[in-house]
Amino acid sequence: MIKIRSPVSEEEVSAFEAEKGIRLPGDYRRFITTIAGSGSQPFYGLLSFRKRENMAEHLFPYTLDHSLYFLYMTEEEMDQFYDDDTPFTADHGLLALCTEGDGMDSVLVVNSEDPDTYGTVWYYDLANDCGIIPMRDKETGKPFRFLDWLEYWVDRTAGLDSDEYFGFAETVSLPELPDNPDIMGRKMGWIE
Repeated sequence: MIKIRSPVSEEEVSAFEAEKGIRLPGDYRRFITTIAGSGSQPFYGLLSFRKRENMAEHLFPYTLDHSLYFLYMTEEEMDQFYDDDTPFTADHGLLALCTEGDGMDSVLVVNSEDPDTYGTVWYYDLANDCGIIPMRDKETGKPFRFLDWLEYWVDRTAGLDSDEYFGFAETVSLPELPDNPDIMGRKMGWIE
């Protein structure tokens, strides 16, 4: 059974937006103020917009055309990404929506200079050396917005047998393969 928690008040959302200097995407904002502020699904639950510490006030560092995919990075780029002297920005400008567990999360971009990137949902998996990649409709290639993401989960879950499972990783379209022999995927033999 799916449990939902009461919607969040307009005042609480407005206070959060003022505190962070952002405006939540319209479909997400409407959902959390009229339907449910959080709930027991998808996966380990729809998180409250205040549930996790976030850096929403800072700009999201990626765009739909420039995502983070570890297998396409060189060893030097990976070292720089994880260097203690390099500011960590991969969690800027977003809110966590849910986790599938094992570091695989769905996140919503709430602060971006790129209007096409703002309001999109991304697959966020740094724990398993994947990256941060936009989720897209398989047929149209259109990036998911909050309600697209939620509808995909509902439709996909409704079509499963009791012993089947899916993950949002299946909604990820990888960026174009770079013509660089030194990317990690080639060095590890995973990409020709």
